[in-house]
Amino acid sequence: MRAPNGSGDTRRPPSTPSPERARLTAALRGLKERAGLSLTGLEERTPFSKSSWGRSLKGETLPPRDAVRELCRLAGEPDAHCLALWELAESESSGRAAPAPAPPRCRGTACEGRDPVNMLCGIPLDTLLEHRTASGAHLQMRYSPKCGTSWGRVRGTRVGDRVELTAAGPTRSAEIADALDAKAYVYTPMTRKAPGTLVRARFHPAGQTRREECFEATVR
Repeated sequence: MRAPNGSGDTRRPPSTPSPERARLTAALRGLKERAGLSLTGLEERTPFSKSSWGRSLKGETLPPRDAVRELCRLAGEPDAHCLALWELAESESSGRAAPAPAPPRCRGTACEGRDPVNMLCGIPLDTLLEHRTASGAHLQMRYSPKCGTSWGRVRGTRVGDRVELTAAGPTRSAEIADALDAKAYVYTPMTRKAPGTLVRARFHPAGQTRREECFEATVR
C-alpha cells in the first residue's frame, strides 16, 4: 500500500510521548545508567528482550509493570516512585482515569518524618549539595519545592554508616543496616523547610577510627 502522498512510505511518524510517559522514560534511563547495564545486559538479567528494553527506553512503548520493578531492583532503587509514574503513564495510554497516588503527595508539616520516595516528593526537586566522603560514599541534600521539604540520600556506603539531616525541625537520620542497603540509595525521612532555611548534614562513617564529616546548604 502506498502512502497518501505517493511516497510509498506507510510508516507512521513517531508521536510525541505524553508528559506522563516522558517522565517515566527519563526515570528508566536514569536507572539504566545507574545500573551500568547495556541493553544486552538488561536482556541477560531480566525476562525481557533487548528490543523490548530499547523501545521502552526510547519512550516508544510503555514497559510492563514488572519490567519497571526489575530495573529498579538492578539499580538498587526503591520501586515506589517509578511504579507511581508507570501507573500515571498507563492510565493516560489506556484512557482510564488515573488513580490517586498511594500514598498521595504531602505538603509541609504533613511530610515531616515521612519517606520522600513514597510521598512522590522527588518530582520535581532541587539538589542543594553533593558531597563525596573520605570513605567514598556519595551523599546528596535534596529539596522539593512542591512538598516544601528536604532530605538526604547516600549510596556507596558501608554497613554501619549513618547520615543525619537537620533544618529548622528535628534531626532526621538513616543508617546502613545491611549489605542490601550498602548497594542502594538510602534516604533519610523528610524535614519541613522554607526557602532561605539553612540545612546541615552530617555523615558518620562506620568504625571508631573514621571521622565524621559535616556540610551545609541553604534552600534557594
